[in-house]
Amino acid sequence: MLWLLRWRPAYPHMPARRMGDRFPSGPPSHFFSTPPFREACLKEGLMPIPPAAPTTTRRRTLRENAIEVIRNAILTGQLEPGEVLQEAKLIEWLGISRTPIREALVLLCAERIVEAAPQHYTRVVKPAVCDLPDAVQALNGVMQIVSKLALPTFDSAARAELALLIREGARSVWDHSAATHLHAVLNLHRVLVAQCPNSHWRDIASRELSTLGFHIRAASDRATLAWDDLYRCHRELAASVATIDLAATCEWLAIIHSLMGANLDHDAVSLTRAEGVR
Repeated sequence: MLWLLRWRPAYPHMPARRMGDRFPSGPPSHFFSTPPFREACLKEGLMPIPPAAPTTTRRRTLRENAIEVIRNAILTGQLEPGEVLQEAKLIEWLGISRTPIREALVLLCAERIVEAAPQHYTRVVKPAVCDLPDAVQALNGVMQIVSKLALPTFDSAARAELALLIREGARSVWDHSAATHLHAVLNLHRVLVAQCPNSHWRDIASRELSTLGFHIRAASDRATLAWDDLYRCHRELAASVATIDLAATCEWLAIIHSLMGANLDHDAVSLTRAEGVR
């Protein structure tokens, strides 16, 4: 009813109670274009404009803000794998109470980037090298579906851009750095996800790319990869994209994932299944 205090002069002949009964949630939009309203505004030295419309943007909760800040700190490496998340330090850092922080940590545990043992610790997940194949296998499963949906929608310009990203991935192999190679592969995946016409798979893939990318990055730093085979696969993948060979593209992508998940200190990955698609 606060609008009555300002717009009461527009209808001086109508008692305030009657105006409130008539417009319990404020006057309709056409009220602000009536002559009495304009005259009352000009008399008071005011611009004859209606009050600002209520915003429709949903305000973010403290829990949502905490989730975003902590998640970004983990995914960017600011909080390293295995680092203990002290509640008092988080309260001081984020400037909020412990309740939204605890709720945020529970949800981050569900995202598999934080782990907790009641009454013992809450810490950033530290993936083991032995977990690398499972994480890469999950990534491959998601990207196989996304690739089959997205690749047919690429025009010639988009395919050329995709082939360029694949060649950049091949050049990243020269550094023999798992982190550099993973960064190039994830960039390639993000292009495919953005082009995916299925909004449900696009949302799933976007979410899983961040989580699985974190697990693979943390584990592959301690693994020895088959760099020569990876370089060859990137070249073959670029060729299959250029020739619009969907089956070969998905196959070479799967082989790259297999090589990323194989630690040469313990595993041996063969390229024999690729011979049929060359």
